[in-house]
Amino acid sequence: MPDPGPRRVPIDTVGLMLLVLWVGAMQIMIDKGKELDWFSSNEIVILAVVAVVSFAFFLAWVLTESHPIVNLRLFARRNFLMGTVALSVACGLFFGNVVLLPLWLQQWMGYTATWASMVTAPVGVLAILVRPGSARTSAASTRASWPAWPSSASASCCGCGPTSTPRRR
Repeated sequence: MPDPGPRRVPIDTVGLMLLVLWVGAMQIMIDKGKELDWFSSNEIVILAVVAVVSFAFFLAWVLTESHPIVNLRLFARRNFLMGTVALSVACGLFFGNVVLLPLWLQQWMGYTATWASMVTAPVGVLAILVRPGSARTSAASTRASWPAWPSSASASCCGCGPTSTPRRR
């Protein structure tokens, strides 16, 4: 039986609106928090309540919708969950290093901005040099049914690659 291929599904506009509402409220709350003295400001409290309530509605909506805007059921798959956690930790460590190390070098170690950037520059250069090899390694480790396109390393780390042995025809 031939594969029917991709099919059109309706866009979950309610889920999208709830997602935009809770992420937007949270982002504005975080951006304005220090400026408005955090929770002593009514605006921050209202934004926090909107973010929490809309997040709760968002969760309830996407878990009951037949075609949700974000399919949270993917996290029930161990490979997807572990890939997402691993990628999140790796990105957090990488970007934390890129952002915090120069600040630490300047504030606590007395480096100038130029010297702090010279010390941390190899991290970025190393990432650029390692990227093609990691993509090839990831493409070689995936099944023949998965395309070896340039971002296959990040796709397989996210758990978007094949999670089980493909069916034999």
